[in-house]
Amino acid sequence: SIEFDKNEIVVPVSLMTDASYVVVKVIDNDKTTTFDDCKVNEVTRKGDTIDTYYAHIISKKMKDYTWTENSKVTVQIYSGENYETLTFGYKVKEYKDNWLILDKVVFEKE
Repeated sequence: SIEFDKNEIVVPVSLMTDASYVVVKVIDNDKTTTFDDCKVNEVTRKGDTIDTYYAHIISKKMKDYTWTENSKVTVQIYSGENYETLTFGYKVKEYKDNWLILDKVVFEKE
């Protein structure tokens, strides 16, 4: 399983290869926006085995996106033709439009 929020995607490294790339699609009020500039920002580890390594993936375009309470997200991990494309879906669970500070957007897996 992966973790998704409006600032980053956290993916277990065991779900990726060195050729993997991530694409995020957002459907919001019948408009689709694609973020294809995703890149690994850092890798963290919580232990000594590969299943405890996590890739933190960011998108500069997604960082500037204006979310709404109707946003639905699809995260796809492509790892080459010898691997199945992994697809994860999310929707907004909690949304609060904060006038002067950043909006609160909480996602849940579909």
